[in-house]
Amino acid sequence: TGVAANCNQTQSGATPLTNCSLRDALAAAAAFNGTNGTVPVTVNFSPTTFTAATTITLGSAGSLTIPTYTTIQGRTSGSGASLTNLITVSGAGTYTIFSIAANSVVTINNLAMTNGYSASNAGAIYSGGTLTLNNSSVTNCKSLNGGAGIGSAGTLIVNKSVFTGNTSPILNIQTSQGLTYSAIAAVGPTVISDSTFYNNSATVGAIYSTAS
Repeated sequence: TGVAANCNQTQSGATPLTNCSLRDALAAAAAFNGTNGTVPVTVNFSPTTFTAATTITLGSAGSLTIPTYTTIQGRTSGSGASLTNLITVSGAGTYTIFSIAANSVVTINNLAMTNGYSASNAGAIYSGGTLTLNNSSVTNCKSLNGGAGIGSAGTLIVNKSVFTGNTSPILNIQTSQGLTYSAIAAVGPTVISDSTFYNNSATVGAIYSTAS
């Protein structure tokens, strides 16, 4: 499943954990937040382990929950136009990759998400809180009822990210009007900038938002 280093490094200088899975890192972040309240936590990936492109595939434990005040910081190679995200998290075509609870504040930077699936919510990320997604990608995710990429019931901010190959089949309905949304379905404040959407498939298309 890969190794996430410094998985509870915080502004308060907490002792980092090493040699832990991404799931362990997020659990450690949740435990730290439970004790320290609003102190931000950053989950990083080992620079010695993740030297090349690596995929972390979810197993039978299912979706990963990102606790509040947590940032997931992926690794990259190259720079400028050749900048590449090295860490991919896959839902194995079976699970929503990440879930974020209501009132949580979460940031994801430089991470690729692929092959997420949900019959009831979003394929890649379901967020009830405030999610900021920077320099990331959401590809080949599927939902039978909602945004195949991201479903947001809170505040959503997307910067310099790519959504491609996400599908919400027309034969399954999101509303009584039979609408489905392929990349993003948001019912709260939504800001999208410098991002790319292509080859996404649904009745509405790439983005559905009830607020701006």
